[in-house]
Amino acid sequence: MEAVADPSTLPAPHTPSPPELPLLGSLLPLARDPLGFVVDLARTHGDVVHYRVGPQRFWLVSDPAGIEEVLVGLRAVTHKDEVTHGLSRLLGQGLLTSEDPQWRQHRKLAAPSFQPRHLAGYAEAMVDAALEDPLADGARDVHEDMTRVTMAIVLRTLFGADAADGARVGAALGSFMDAFEQEIRSFRRLLPPRVPTRGRRRIAAARAEIVAAVDPIVARRRALPEPGDDLLGRLLAARDEDGAGMSDAQLRDEAVTLFLAGHETTALTLSYALWLLAAHPEVQDRLAEERATVLGERRAGAGDVGALAWHGAVIREAMRLYPPAWLIGRTPTVDVTVQGHPVPAGGAILVSPWVTHRDPRFWRAPEAFRPERWLGDETRDLPRFAFFPFGGGPRVCIGNHFAQMEAVLVLATWLAQRRVAAVPGATIELMPAVTLRPRHGVRVDVQKIG
Repeated sequence: MEAVADPSTLPAPHTPSPPELPLLGSLLPLARDPLGFVVDLARTHGDVVHYRVGPQRFWLVSDPAGIEEVLVGLRAVTHKDEVTHGLSRLLGQGLLTSEDPQWRQHRKLAAPSFQPRHLAGYAEAMVDAALEDPLADGARDVHEDMTRVTMAIVLRTLFGADAADGARVGAALGSFMDAFEQEIRSFRRLLPPRVPTRGRRRIAAARAEIVAAVDPIVARRRALPEPGDDLLGRLLAARDEDGAGMSDAQLRDEAVTLFLAGHETTALTLSYALWLLAAHPEVQDRLAEERATVLGERRAGAGDVGALAWHGAVIREAMRLYPPAWLIGRTPTVDVTVQGHPVPAGGAILVSPWVTHRDPRFWRAPEAFRPERWLGDETRDLPRFAFFPFGGGPRVCIGNHFAQMEAVLVLATWLAQRRVAAVPGATIELMPAVTLRPRHGVRVDVQKIG
């Protein structure tokens, strides 16, 4: 029988590649500056580029047509990438990490909870959390503030009456993300899974804490006559065509996935929005005028999101410039081609919102903060995947409408009592790993109004 070639050793004919070191490949420039590395690859070598990190081979796809081919056209023959599957060490087999047929079943069960009629019911909790955030003057880390606000929102909307018990999950998630990002950004990601590094021990401890915190909540809810009107309650009540619901373990995994996705990415979007606004007081003036016109003295609600057009534009522009999901990966299960370039089964195909959102072929002044680009005709004819902060295709983020409503309502409510200004000399050091985190926070000057 003819031997089957290891996909990691197959060449990539006709696909441009950067100069690479023996054995290491592109490990050093990637580790030194991941964002600069992927941008340079695309700008220098084209829309499909092949590179290597140790024995692992990657194909970066940057053109919207190619991105659509990866996320939509090849959906039946691709799985999530290795890094995303690594999150299963904490999240189990939730929507983010699972594959068909489990993913499809869970998606059907969870989708009704994110329909507009249910989303409107979460708006009150979103506004409450923003109103309750302490007013404090001076230079401060607004990423810390936004994490606190979005954590309060996800606790109320996901766990409801069990929010106090659910708060244990937040500390475990923070510990996990720190350890996981250190693992994937260093040589340790190349070590066999059986090697017990300190980070892997922290990951296992975080998983144990998650199980200890969430399992009693699920069991307690299961025993109630009515499961509740929050997200967890709706997941408990959900049934498929055969009348089957989720097991306790499945509910736990979905709850933890929603908990992580429900506060991490929105906190980042809001933090970067405030960073950008701090340097643009004229945009803050436009937001204040819009609030006065749309809201007057009353609090915002779900029905106001569409009318708060400038606020929505600021959120979209923040996600364009600082997409929380900066890199999305797929692994083909069979040999495929992307824009004519061959990729073997088991290879890693990457698409990067960071790269495409800043591509001058699609964006006027791509590095500039211009929320007004979203309010006229400028972006009307954008290619479909020139802007994809929530991914795309069947596995587009299930909570994208929840997150967009949350971001607009929190921004409008939080800024109704504050202005932000730039802190002289303050910079952001980005830490691109699972999400696009700020390594040392997002520091702006917060000024109370009135």
